[in-house]
Amino acid sequence: MAYTECMFKKLVLSVCCLCLAPILVFSEKNQEKGHSIAKQMALQNSGWKDEVMTLTMELISTEGVKQSFYIRFRVRESERDGDKSLVMIRTPYELKGRTLLTHTHKKESDEYWLYDPSDKKVESLSSKNVSNAFFESDLVYEDLGAYELEKFSYTFLREETVDDRRCFVIQRVPLDVHSTYAKQDVWIDIFHYVPIKIEFYDKKNVLLKIMTFSDYEKYRGGFWRPKTQLMTNVQTGSKTTLRWGTRSFGNGLRLEQFLPENLTRLR
Repeated sequence: MAYTECMFKKLVLSVCCLCLAPILVFSEKNQEKGHSIAKQMALQNSGWKDEVMTLTMELISTEGVKQSFYIRFRVRESERDGDKSLVMIRTPYELKGRTLLTHTHKKESDEYWLYDPSDKKVESLSSKNVSNAFFESDLVYEDLGAYELEKFSYTFLREETVDDRRCFVIQRVPLDVHSTYAKQDVWIDIFHYVPIKIEFYDKKNVLLKIMTFSDYEKYRGGFWRPKTQLMTNVQTGSKTTLRWGTRSFGNGLRLEQFLPENLTRLR
């Protein structure tokens, strides 16, 4: 009786393994495909060295109150580690000179510094602060850092058409435990490998925000950039619109310009 029961358990286990094997192979292939698509998107957006931009950020609160910021944005590309960026507020006047410096890393947690010219202090922010809102907008510090391929795991979900654009839909899961998000679903144009839409899910795996990218323009060097980005907080109803103005590449920005000890010298 014991022998028969043992053989039965082995048979059941074998059947389960045979049933699960195709599922595991399918899952592994989707992970490989998702990573391949994300890698191609990263490759399409590399080699620009540095970028200087102007930006108007418009906030609409849940109550409908509007607020505008004029911002200068500088980014320096790095091959060995993550990119470095400076976000400098020019208006409103009471916030003029406030600057966020971000050092993204391929594997380690990103680093952030906030400079306040009113007291000439440079504050180092903990990686736990990545979820802090950027001046009451729907963007958090994490959203303003450069995208790094190595910071996520990937899964291909499907193909889908959005706004007449054929897209790959992949899911990327942040590997950093301090990330604001549990996962992000990304719609990527299959021809130009640029993002069209991103859905951000909170730590409870509930949809938190949606960002859309529109009015893409091709710049010298073959780099595509959106003229408009809209971030909508679906849980609160607030919105933040980014309207990009002037943009230039290969400006010769030096590494020293992106060091926290030099933030007080920025102009």
